[in-house]
Amino acid sequence: MNFYEDKETAQQFIEFLESPNGVIQKQILLETLEPHLPRATNSKILDAACGTGWLAGKLSKTYPSLEAFDSSSALIDHARKEFPNINFQILDAGNTLPYADNTFDTVVLSMASHDLENQPKSFANLFRILKPEGTLIVTLANPYYSFPVGMWKRGIFRALLGKKPRLKLRPYNFFRNLQDRAFRWNSRLTSRFYPLSEQINNLLGAGFALTHMEDLVSRTDSPAFNATYQLHRFPTILLLKFKKPLE
Repeated sequence: MNFYEDKETAQQFIEFLESPNGVIQKQILLETLEPHLPRATNSKILDAACGTGWLAGKLSKTYPSLEAFDSSSALIDHARKEFPNINFQILDAGNTLPYADNTFDTVVLSMASHDLENQPKSFANLFRILKPEGTLIVTLANPYYSFPVGMWKRGIFRALLGKKPRLKLRPYNFFRNLQDRAFRWNSRLTSRFYPLSEQINNLLGAGFALTHMEDLVSRTDSPAFNATYQLHRFPTILLLKFKKPLE
């Protein structure tokens, strides 16, 4: 099931990425990703589950042969209008991908692993099309601190004092044990809850070797309650880097 095929849901996601918090998140994601990308500008890059194509648009300035796909036709329509120079395709990572074995030097899966319906199959498909010694870079919402486990709350007393919300953690294992995995960010946006250990094990099971892991951190603080403030205090987003071993 594709949560973003509905045009109204896709539009709400687009609006989030264009909001002040969305802009902050995109900037920190890009800054954290860039040091892990190949130096050679002729490298073959794939932006898997690219959503609106914003990251593909940024990376294509350095890597002109970049390709991208997403399973949402609504989001791909938006991406094609914004970045007509990029080869965007409507594809599901869980299905057979129309790329030859060992095609890409680097595959980026950014903030999308929680939307995959079948992680093991999707990761196996990405493994097949990555070159030996190629790199898979995954950024994901840290399930230990991000929603739905982590919720920023401010009671009436704190509000009266003008204090900012505090991060409250709900029982991790409640969401871990959900039968259908689905949870809602809001009235429209839906994702799937995958424990961090399960995601890493699914990637290892596909054949990848974990080589690096880091927290996305805002190096600056903010007097406003926004994504900068949140990422300065808690690792709500993670970056994981994997390598495809030589056969």
